[in-house]
Amino acid sequence: MAAYRVLIPFDCHDFARRAIAAIRERIEEVRADHNPRLRVERVVVNQFQGRPNFPTQAVDELMADGLPVLEPYISSSVRIRESHHAAKPMVFFESAHNVTGEFEALWERGRAMGMEEAMAYATGSTTASRAP
Repeated sequence: MAAYRVLIPFDCHDFARRAIAAIRERIEEVRADHNPRLRVERVVVNQFQGRPNFPTQAVDELMADGLPVLEPYISSSVRIRESHHAAKPMVFFESAHNVTGEFEALWERGRAMGMEEAMAYATGSTTASRAP
């Protein structure tokens, strides 16, 4: 196995919360059978809404379960779906949008932690090569 670290994307809804257990089981199976160095690097929180109780509770539960959560969280926005439909990353689709700023802050945080390759793959980011 080539990877030693895993980033887990986490959408803030009940289905994703329940799916985390299955993902962790698969990671443990791979670690036991093929790659003893494999570990969860961080959980990337997506579709986060600070006002409703559930997203905050879900993230708190991830941390209580010992999962390392990367901040900042990516907010929920219809513009994300529109950028997917247009097949353009948010940095090119709408560079001034607040979610674009959250992606860039997440990228910088990951980069500061030495996670450049994982962050580029997980976010589909081209931030490092984007012209100002």
